[in-house]
Amino acid sequence: MKRPPPDDGEWASHWRRSARPKRLQAVDPAILRAHLRRAGLHCSGPCLELHSLENRVLGFGRGSAGALVVKLYRPGSWDRFAIEEEHAFASELCRGGIAVAQPLALASGSTIGRCDGVWYAAFDWIEGDDRTNQTLDAAEIVGLGRLAGELHRVGQVRLARHRRSLLPGDQCRGGASFLIDGNRVPSALADELGRQSRAILGALEVTARQPVLRLHGDLGLWNMRWRQRQGPTLIDFDDFGNGPATQDLALLVLGIAGVTGGGRPGTAAARGQVADLLARGYREIRPLEPVWKSTLGPVLAARRIHVLAWIASRWSEPSFREKYPDFTSAQRWERELADVRRYLDLQA
Repeated sequence: MKRPPPDDGEWASHWRRSARPKRLQAVDPAILRAHLRRAGLHCSGPCLELHSLENRVLGFGRGSAGALVVKLYRPGSWDRFAIEEEHAFASELCRGGIAVAQPLALASGSTIGRCDGVWYAAFDWIEGDDRTNQTLDAAEIVGLGRLAGELHRVGQVRLARHRRSLLPGDQCRGGASFLIDGNRVPSALADELGRQSRAILGALEVTARQPVLRLHGDLGLWNMRWRQRQGPTLIDFDDFGNGPATQDLALLVLGIAGVTGGGRPGTAAARGQVADLLARGYREIRPLEPVWKSTLGPVLAARRIHVLAWIASRWSEPSFREKYPDFTSAQRWERELADVRRYLDLQA
């Protein structure tokens, strides 16, 4: 697919809009329940608030039909066209034989509803284990490479038109711009963040030759549910968009090889073994450029800057202040920048 031009402003503009005090609208679960019934989705039992920092996710019982998960989209994050593309991609993947959480059709025929001004989608509850931080055997890792290849085989058919860029360089530029220009990083460390972002962009130049396709966008173990003898089901396509295959594969390496939570990477030998096993499965489905392993570190470093911008844009919200209480401190930022350097220097 033809690569879109670099975009310094798309993500920076998005984070600036998000930084305004615009909290996710609190929808009354009782009103939502009545709305769901009118939309043809009958639910019973208590409402359960499920963990989600970015959106709001509620669970409802459905008696013998199991349970229903309703995702309320953060206002201002995605418009209807972008959500439709997310749902269409999930449908394409399902038709391609890939196990994904697929939005349910409402009485209107659409998979998108609107309640009290908030877009929502409903899904069947996905049974299975979250294997984040669990050890996977070699056959399972090869299988995940194969799964990523199947996902990208579908993703290469066309590009998304209404989603934000997942090019690592765009995310790095936008995140660094938002953090530095908005004085959201301690002033004594702003120059260091600028230096690191320039080093990341230089290291990412090699990715400019990689094809762009539709990606999951957050393809980590945390977005899979595993059932015995059935393998994983992919969930949460909120970050779906266009980017290089390495973007998804890097997150698989990140989770499997132990580069999770706090930027503590596993050994180079472990990362190399995981990367080779993933590539073995992936190449059973579609080609993978040999250069992909050398870009893992810069891609993960760019993503970390992107995540820091995300946290900064939402830090006025109570849930973010509770999860990241020291986010504005110099000590926290010194650790974060040390982790970005560690990512940038990763070798697989």
